[in-house]
Amino acid sequence: MSPKERIIYEVKIKGSLTVRDIANTLNLSVSNTHNYLKSLETEGLLGRKVVKSDKGRPYFLYHLTEVGISYFNDGAKYLERFFEFLSNENGEQWITRYIDAVGKDLKQKFILRISGSSPQEKLEQLVKLWDEEGFGATVSVVDENYAEVIHTKCPLAKFARIYPSTCEVEKNIYGAILGATIELHETQISGKPACKFAIDFNRGR
Repeated sequence: MSPKERIIYEVKIKGSLTVRDIANTLNLSVSNTHNYLKSLETEGLLGRKVVKSDKGRPYFLYHLTEVGISYFNDGAKYLERFFEFLSNENGEQWITRYIDAVGKDLKQKFILRISGSSPQEKLEQLVKLWDEEGFGATVSVVDENYAEVIHTKCPLAKFARIYPSTCEVEKNIYGAILGATIELHETQISGKPACKFAIDFNRGR
């Protein structure tokens, strides 16, 4: 992941950040961070506002623009309308079958590419595979017994808003491949900046 991608992922998760926040979090120099932010502003992905401080000089807070937000949910423009149409035409069973098929295909594809022996090794590989599929997956907390995974992008968001059960696809794949208990704590369709999966390796054994 490039520095600019890391910056917009971090801003999405945190909501808004200063230059120094970003530099410290991503271990970048302040000078380089300024350059990346300027580029992201030029591309229209980030905006900024001036915050007056009681102590010292005013500072900038950087946030995602509408273009930046759409970067994380760049599925086909008309999928949502298509699934609404199917729903109105009593096509829910077809949508359910499609979602199930997507889940099965992804699960089989991932299983063929995962070679780790421990659940933690499998998780590391699985997160990379989700990221390749466009879900913006990262591990934020991990130890021997517990991990938290964040998905900052969702190619399925267009119809997950209509059929929230779509979110179970990711949860079920994590559970099946890792043999762990998975809890979905936050979702983008509920207004959160990312989907968060809590993975308990002990409870799945």
